Amino acid sequence: FLESFAEVLVEGTQCTKCKNNWALKFSIILLYILCALLTITVAILGYKVVEKMDSVTGGMETSRQTYDDKLTAVESDLKKLGDQTGKKALSTNSELSTFRSDILDLRQQLRDITEKTSKNKDTLEKLQVSGDALVDQQSQLKETLENNSFLITTVNKTLQAYNGYVTNLQQDTSVLQGNLQSQMYSHNVVIMNLNNLNLTQVQQRNLITNLQRSLDDTSQAIQRIKNDFQNLQQVFFQARKDTDWLKEKVQSLQTLAANTLPWPNQLSSFAGQMDNITTASQANEQNLKDLQDVHRDAENRTAVKFSQLEERFQLFETDIVNIISNISYTAHYLRTLTSNLNEVRTTCTDTLTKHTDDLTSLNNTLANIRLDSVSLRMQQDLMRSRLDTEVANLSVIMEEMKLVDSKHGQLIKNFTILQGKRKF
Repeated sequence: FLESFAEVLVEGTQCTKCKNNWALKFSIILLYILCALLTITVAILGYKVVEKMDSVTGGMETSRQTYDDKLTAVESDLKKLGDQTGKKALSTNSELSTFRSDILDLRQQLRDITEKTSKNKDTLEKLQVSGDALVDQQSQLKETLENNSFLITTVNKTLQAYNGYVTNLQQDTSVLQGNLQSQMYSHNVVIMNLNNLNLTQVQQRNLITNLQRSLDDTSQAIQRIKNDFQNLQQVFFQARKDTDWLKEKVQSLQTLAANTLPWPNQLSSFAGQMDNITTASQANEQNLKDLQDVHRDAENRTAVKFSQLEERFQLFETDIVNIISNISYTAHYLRTLTSNLNEVRTTCTDTLTKHTDDLTSLNNTLANIRLDSVSLRMQQDLMRSRLDTEVANLSVIMEEMKLVDSKHGQLIKNFTILQGKRKF
């Protein structure tokens, strides 16, 4: 190559007629250079491919180098055994045919093994994906369980708070019941007092009726006394008139007696009778005055008694009005208390029903979570068992592949030995 290149340079300095030949030669040289570069690149690529094949096969190059060393040793041995090759040619042909069949079987086995490994890789990838999914589900379940535990703790706290609230309400209800009982007792006492007041009113009405009867009787007696007094007054006036008439008659008689002496004794007796009549009339007047004073005293006493009774009736009426107002106030207060208690009971029942519903829903969710956790545990156990079986199968396959590799190595050794024998 260098000699041709030097010749081209020498010819290039020659005449211009040979420039075309020089260009052709230069293009041919460039083609050679390109071919050399291509061979170098191909060699580099082959080297890289060989390195990759070495990385894939795991240690085939080292084994081949050892095999080459062994082949050199075997070739040296085969030179010595060259005389025996002719005899063993037939046997080697049969062995080669069997060896080829064995190689084909091994290739088929290798293909099957590669297919199984690919399938096992797919299954392993699927198992890994499922394992990752299971791990994610476990983490999600843990989070949900933590959230549920937090919710349960919060619900327990709220239930404790509501228990305290319910205890307070029970205490309040007990206090209200005590107040209601005391108010009922006071109400009963008031009713008893009202009954007593009604009885006293009835008794007072009876007394008033009796007093009215007695007043009517006294008024009738007073009317009778008045009538008697009027009659006595009339009799007294009539007696006065009679006395005046008699006095006139006496005076006339005295004048007549002065004129006539035989009638003085009769006139004196008649004058004594007249004096007696006047004294009786004066006594009757005094009795009438006493009766008038007694009547006035009785009227004053009855008026005082009537005023006292009216004052008592007014006091009783005011007491009754106050009692009725107190009863109405207590009834209104009891109604408000009952309405408040009913509202509190309704709110408590509503809150208790809500909490029972929440607890039932939480229990249902916990039961579902437990069922899901049990199913996931079953799935994990199944996946673990499947992983164990697949790992066992892979270990068995790897052992089989190792055995196949050992067989292949032995067959390659035999094949190289046979090739060396054929060369010799």
